[in-house]
Amino acid sequence: MLSIRRPVPRRIRAGRLGRSRRWRRRGLGGCSPVPEYGFTPSDHQRDLRLRRARALLAEGTAPSTAAVEAGFADQAHLTRWFTRTYGVTPAAYRMALQREPGTQAQGL
Repeated sequence: MLSIRRPVPRRIRAGRLGRSRRWRRRGLGGCSPVPEYGFTPSDHQRDLRLRRARALLAEGTAPSTAAVEAGFADQAHLTRWFTRTYGVTPAAYRMALQREPGTQAQGL
C-alpha cells in the first residue's frame, strides 16, 4: 500500500500514468510546477506531511514523534519545513495549543 510517509517509486508513478519514467521526468519532473495546480508533486506530498504533523502536534504529540509519524526523515527536517511554512517551530506551536486548550494557534 502506498503512503504519504514514503515517496512513491517513479516506476509506479509513471506506470499509473501509462507512461515511462523518462516521460515523467521530462514532463513533470524537476522543479516545474504542474500548471493546473501551481505546485510540484513533491510540494504536494510535503504539504500532506506538514498537515499530518500539525494535527499530531495539536493532539499533544512530541515533535520528534510527530516528525516520524508524518513521514519526515527526522525532527530537524520537520522543524525546517514547519517553520518555513507556518512561521513558528513545531515545539512552539504545540506549546501554544497546550496553553489554550480547545483553540487553534493564531494565524495557523
